[in-house]
Amino acid sequence: MKNRIIKSTLSVLLVLSLFLGLLPAVSPVAEAADTEAGWLPDGVYEIASKKDTNYVLDTVGGETAAGTSLCVNTSNGSDSQKWIIQRASVDGAPADYFTIRNLKSNTYLEIEGGRSDNSTKLQITDANLKDYRYFFLEYNSDGTFSIRGKCNDRYAHLKEAKVGTDNPVHCWTGNGDPQSHFYFKPVNYSRDGFRNGGSF
Repeated sequence: MKNRIIKSTLSVLLVLSLFLGLLPAVSPVAEAADTEAGWLPDGVYEIASKKDTNYVLDTVGGETAAGTSLCVNTSNGSDSQKWIIQRASVDGAPADYFTIRNLKSNTYLEIEGGRSDNSTKLQITDANLKDYRYFFLEYNSDGTFSIRGKCNDRYAHLKEAKVGTDNPVHCWTGNGDPQSHFYFKPVNYSRDGFRNGGSF
């Protein structure tokens, strides 16, 4: 009986403290802030188009050569459709932008020539072109992310807002829905040091 009275008293005091602002309440908005700012854990992802989630980012023909264009293809589980997302760093501190590296070729997604005109090619490269291969990942209210180039402020965009075999994904002005919206699906993967939740 005594224990129940003590528990009841503590519960009343806790409610009063929260009501009077004496204790900080946990805010769901605060907990989600990192995600809404475009935060993703470093890891391996399949990146599916909102237009049709059966279609995912791939390289044309699954090729690995530098200069191969980014496209969408039907998801088939191949390594060319898996992408290593890794937060960049500035002077040892985490940056607010990322590199996107193809798992099959171990080459980076980049903006061809760092150009800013619409229809600029997105391709894989083994060159260290710095800003050309950095991207902001912007969280959208529909649970998708948009991929925006750091050097040109243009978005990864389905050509002609279409999906299909080897349909190109290029740079375009504006965050179009659904043609610039993508779902990032974590992939459980472990091989040669590439693993979710670890270093790359």
